[in-house]
Amino acid sequence: MSNTLISKILWCPYCNGTKQVAFSKTPWYHADVQFWSDGRTKSDTWREPASVQLCPHCGKYFILSRDIKTIEYERPCSDTGQLPYNKQKEALAELSDGSDNEAAVRMALWHAYNDLYDGMADTEIQREEQQLNHLNMEWLLTYYRQKEPLFSYTSFELSRLLGRTDECKRMIDSLTFQAYEDRKKSKYNISDINIEVEYKLYDSIIANLKDALQKPLRPYLKK
Repeated sequence: MSNTLISKILWCPYCNGTKQVAFSKTPWYHADVQFWSDGRTKSDTWREPASVQLCPHCGKYFILSRDIKTIEYERPCSDTGQLPYNKQKEALAELSDGSDNEAAVRMALWHAYNDLYDGMADTEIQREEQQLNHLNMEWLLTYYRQKEPLFSYTSFELSRLLGRTDECKRMIDSLTFQAYEDRKKSKYNISDINIEVEYKLYDSIIANLKDALQKPLRPYLKK
């Protein structure tokens, strides 16, 4: 399936000004998307509007949520509105309110940090930035633990990157097949699953989680 690149027009919730951002109508599973262990996606062709946007008219940051008015626009563009790391820090200062919106901003900041410092040794990164990232990961870990106390992939990756190997092992042990089955049924609102297929998926997930504990303490490209 070829990638159908169009765009979206976004309306700023503060000044009602408009902004055009890139958008792919093609589902990600039909595109050349790379997935990273921290949840980032990268692609040369597939586009998705960034979760945190900066209005070019009033200069305010806003979250691309369901409440934001949007329309599809057939004329394509290449800009997703992705903010650089320094702008993500400004967005966090402006939008910190303890809500799900703050979680979205903090996740975007975490991803921007990982993008900016990808491949660099800790000795090459300013200590102040490392401390800020550590505190941000701690906040995100607390947030995702509250949302999904038993297990979430995000909580696992945050714990792994924070060096909490024992905690990661406890998460793996807690993810029994029954827990996996219940989690999947709840997430997709289904009453039954194909046991044979799901056992294979479950075994693969557990193997991948155990393999992740052998990786360096940096986000890695998933196969």
